[in-house]
This record gives sequence, structure tokens and C-alpha cells, in this order.
Amino acid sequence: MIKTKVMILSDMKVSDEFYMDGLSFPDNSPVKTKCTLIEYRGMNRYVVDSDNCLILCDGNDKVYSI
Repeated sequence: MIKTKVMILSDMKVSDEFYMDGLSFPDNSPVKTKCTLIEYRGMNRYVVDSDNCLILCDGNDKVYSI
């Protein structure tokens, strides 16, 4: 089990690394994926990189510190 502090995405800075909730493939079991904040896009939207997959996230999304 990963011991981490719960935060929200808008607390992070560009290039910060953190964990987000995700689902494994193909069985869809819950996992924590390692992510990097790439940029702020305005209107409380953030671009996050997770294993070379870019994701548009809301600033209120729950994240976990590494």
C-alpha cells in the first residue's frame, strides 16, 4: 500500500509528480498511476501526463503526493 498525502490537482506545480486514481486493463481493478503535471490550460483545467498519455483533468481532482 502506498502511503501518501491526499491533495487536489490545483495544489500542484508544473513538472510535479504525483499519483492519481486509475483503472488497470483488462480487469478494471483500481490502481494508483504515476503522473506528471504538464501545464495549466485555464478555466481550472490541467494537462497531465500518465505513461506518455496526455489527460485533461479538472483542478479539483484528487491526487496523492509521492
